[in-house]
Amino acid sequence: MAVMVMVKLRSQSEYDEVGRELVRRGVTSTALLSHVSAATDDGFLVVDIWPSRQAWEQFASSQLEPCMKAVGGVARPEIKIFEAYNVGWPGRMAAAEEQPQAH
Repeated sequence: MAVMVMVKLRSQSEYDEVGRELVRRGVTSTALLSHVSAATDDGFLVVDIWPSRQAWEQFASSQLEPCMKAVGGVARPEIKIFEAYNVGWPGRMAAAEEQPQAH
């Protein structure tokens, strides 16, 4: 089942540093369905849609966490994971279990 992963960082600069490290290492993910980020009143928020919790956890442990450690100074982010109810747009809704699954 698809999941929505919300990652709260301290700042946009943390997001940018980790992003540069991901690019430097050539990290990509064909599993990631959607990614959006924005500044908030108290930090920086990233919201991803992944085809499954397992896909997210695999990416986080093998790719994201090493990049966060490599740049140093990035605090352990607050992460919340929710089962997706709908992945799409009203009028063109598709239940999360109907979404394409990464292989």
